[in-house]
Amino acid sequence: MIDLHMHTIYSDGDKTVEEVLKMCENKKLEYISITDHDTCKQYDDETFKNNNIFNGKIIIGSELHAVFQKKNIEILAYNINPNIINEWCEKYYSEEKLREQQDICRQRLFDICNKHGLVYDERKIRKPKKYPNMLKDQFMKN
Repeated sequence: MIDLHMHTIYSDGDKTVEEVLKMCENKKLEYISITDHDTCKQYDDETFKNNNIFNGKIIIGSELHAVFQKKNIEILAYNINPNIINEWCEKYYSEEKLREQQDICRQRLFDICNKHGLVYDERKIRKPKKYPNMLKDQFMKN
């Protein structure tokens, strides 16, 4: 069996790399790829450097966000160079870029509400004051 699409705490998963590898070994998976969102930092995790947990084949992968014809899409990428992916993500997913994307999404929500005559109080729709540490750790390495 294989599982080529899973996430860890390096993006929106709730398990560490070690926990994921243990689960995969317990399930006797032969091939896996940990495809965290817009990063390959999971492959820099200490667990991979001394992997004595998972005996199957690990295919380096990531789930990359993109926009195509003004639509958000996600692309699963495999057998990639994690250093290139991480450099690219650090360039395009700085806190400033993340905030810009959030503002665009927020405005799209308001536009949809307005188009359909939905009533809302913009002051009550909160914006995060700061991005969670997970995002900062994932995308910003200064």
